[in-house]
Amino acid sequence: MRMPHWFHQIDMVICFIYLIQYVLKLYISQNRCTYFIDYSNDYTNLVNLTLIICPPLVLPYESDSIGLFLVSLSRLIRVTKSKLLVTVFIAEDASEVTKTIF
Repeated sequence: MRMPHWFHQIDMVICFIYLIQYVLKLYISQNRCTYFIDYSNDYTNLVNLTLIICPPLVLPYESDSIGLFLVSLSRLIRVTKSKLLVTVFIAEDASEVTKTIF
């Protein structure tokens, strides 16, 4: 059974917020050409664009199995990144440098 249509709409809103953040980071980066292949985080910025942002925004609600796999992968990566962010901010012994990185 497929997810409800409103779930897909919420997914699109969340990815649109990720897209706004991505565009703003691209705009303020020192070198926009090397921004795409920057390895300072766990995921490269190009992977963020292609695997996290694009599938829910580009693929339709009624997509085939590859489309559903890409949307599911996007959700999995977003949940993993959110979990990492929450654990860093909840950890009481984390330094300010660690909090600033994430």
